[in-house]
Amino acid sequence: MIGFEPMINLLVLLTILSVVAERITNTYKLNNDSLRERESADRAHEQRIQNANFLISIALALLMKADLFAILSNLEDPWKTLGWLRATGGHMFLTESTHAVGPFIMAVVGCVFTGFALGFGSKFWHDLLGSILEMRKRIRSGRTCLNARQPEVTHVANVSGDDVATEEGDENDG
Repeated sequence: MIGFEPMINLLVLLTILSVVAERITNTYKLNNDSLRERESADRAHEQRIQNANFLISIALALLMKADLFAILSNLEDPWKTLGWLRATGGHMFLTESTHAVGPFIMAVVGCVFTGFALGFGSKFWHDLLGSILEMRKRIRSGRTCLNARQPEVTHVANVSGDDVATEEGDENDG
């Protein structure tokens, strides 16, 4: 995979997961009297909501096994790294990360990192995705503009018989 596609895959996955985490956080906030919207937002209230958001994001990442290390090692198909179980031929089996203590701990740590990343919010990931898409668009249009602007070079024989390369539109004073 070449260009921006791996980064775009990562940002799409993180955007989707952060939207889910925010929806769960909003539901939790609406059902918890101490976290409901207040007319005057104090710093402690905002901190409790942010803490709840981070905890819910980490729990979601753990539940889905959204291991940031595994995702970063497979940017072509990052969504294939999700899940503690795999289904093949109608049979369910545990992933490699559950076969030994070391890989399991690494998967849990990767999920915690993903949870912290999701805690930045869907707006952050969506804006970053939009910036990358805009950059890709500008680079692609820049390449086509550069290709379109290259002047045609023609060889014209001057009076002395030497070939002279001129750009289209230039006058030959020879």
